[in-house]
Amino acid sequence: MAVITCSGAHHRSARGGASAPCLAGYAPCPLRGRRAADSHRPSTSSGSGHDRDAGGPPSPFPPPQKGLPRCAGTGVRATVDSRGSVCERARRACPGHLSACKRHGRRQRVALEHTHTSFTVSDIERSIRFYIEALGMTAGRRWERTGPEIAAIVGVEGARLKMATVHLGNFTLELIQYAGGGAPRINPRINQPGTAHIGFRVADIEGMCERLRSLGVRFYGTPASLPPPGSPPGTVPPPGARAVYLADPDGITVEITQTL
Repeated sequence: MAVITCSGAHHRSARGGASAPCLAGYAPCPLRGRRAADSHRPSTSSGSGHDRDAGGPPSPFPPPQKGLPRCAGTGVRATVDSRGSVCERARRACPGHLSACKRHGRRQRVALEHTHTSFTVSDIERSIRFYIEALGMTAGRRWERTGPEIAAIVGVEGARLKMATVHLGNFTLELIQYAGGGAPRINPRINQPGTAHIGFRVADIEGMCERLRSLGVRFYGTPASLPPPGSPPGTVPPPGARAVYLADPDGITVEITQTL
């Protein structure tokens, strides 16, 4: 093993000897298993596989692939094995390596960003009213989907979807009603595996609960104070928040929290 420090086009090796090529050019993409190479690889003698500058053993690095970004010398340290493979996650590498990973398949193997959360509901009009009137979200798009493509995507034969979005800040909630291909409504509870909940922060939890009760919203519990996360067991620190669980029109759990 060797520890190398990013200093630009090359890395200085902690075990001595010749400098190693920049991580941006030679670190492997951990999720694809192929190495990206930079155009600034040290020159090698023809057919020898040895570094011309070092005169040492054959280079552990693969032939270069042109057009990848050059490392700017960020001072990033990484552990490299005898084959030249970086033993730490790509996020520890320099920006050039991250860019190379994206172009060589990393973006094809992991999620890039959160786009929306979606709930299946029994009455889309009622659910839209709840999330807008009760929780203060804003209306978004309305549309319908049907056809073999939708059936293939959702895995439900004869699916016909009524769809809508509601928004709060940068968060998007998608509501879907199966007008065709639907199934009986369930009664989800938060302690059942596979059940999820959605959380919102409020300014005044007591006032919010009073207003929601006046709208006929069903509560699973009562507001209670919570210590800050990580508080030692058995201690009684000042509460960090108050929270409570309630139900949307289909019994989907909604959490509201007031930070104290």
